[in-house]
Amino acid sequence: NATHRDIQQQLTSFNSIPDYNSYLVYIFNGLRDEAGPVRQMAGLVLKNNVKEHWSEVSPTVQQYVRENLLASMDDPEPYIRSTAGSCISTICSYAGLDGWPELVPTLCQMLDSQNSHQVEGAFGALVKICEDSSGSLVMDTAAQPLNYLIPKFISFLPHQHELYRRYAMACLNQFVLLMPEALSRHMDDFLAGLNELKSDPSAEVRKRVCQALVMLLSVQLERLMPNIAQIVQFMLQA
Repeated sequence: NATHRDIQQQLTSFNSIPDYNSYLVYIFNGLRDEAGPVRQMAGLVLKNNVKEHWSEVSPTVQQYVRENLLASMDDPEPYIRSTAGSCISTICSYAGLDGWPELVPTLCQMLDSQNSHQVEGAFGALVKICEDSSGSLVMDTAAQPLNYLIPKFISFLPHQHELYRRYAMACLNQFVLLMPEALSRHMDDFLAGLNELKSDPSAEVRKRVCQALVMLLSVQLERLMPNIAQIVQFMLQA
């Protein structure tokens, strides 16, 4: 609407200020009593600045931005957490995961948090990272993040919260066709999790199970053949 456009134009006009991105992320994460639309707009302008100017931002400001984006994972507002996840994934896409080596381990640790907002924020960010940077995660032979990410995602498949099951399936499905060694090693656990989710009350979860099975038929057919009749029946009914 007109108010949002006015806010965005005003925020964008400040791009000539050297520490502007620090101000944006401070508004976004530090001013939690500020109006939600203002904070969200600051995050969206920050995301656009990352796309266009991240390489020109000083290392000190980059680090301040990264720290505040991670700190915003526990924000009580879902749209703030989602915007933070988009900013994080954009940084990864433009600067590479190796430019932020502590990111994925930190987000993975947050999945064990007792704060549900932080778990949802971190999981949402990981979904975006897996969607945008799955190849980079597979190719990272130094840190090998999939060695701990894959079993962590699988452990969420039977979770009582439907959102976590959806997020776990969304992450895992990004790697089925790529079939990294970490997923192949945990294939029995993955298939067992999919089998349990075939009767999930959530249509969205069942849809993602269908997507996983379709992809698995092209890369792990021999593992599915003993149960192919049940799989076909499930797909017809899901």
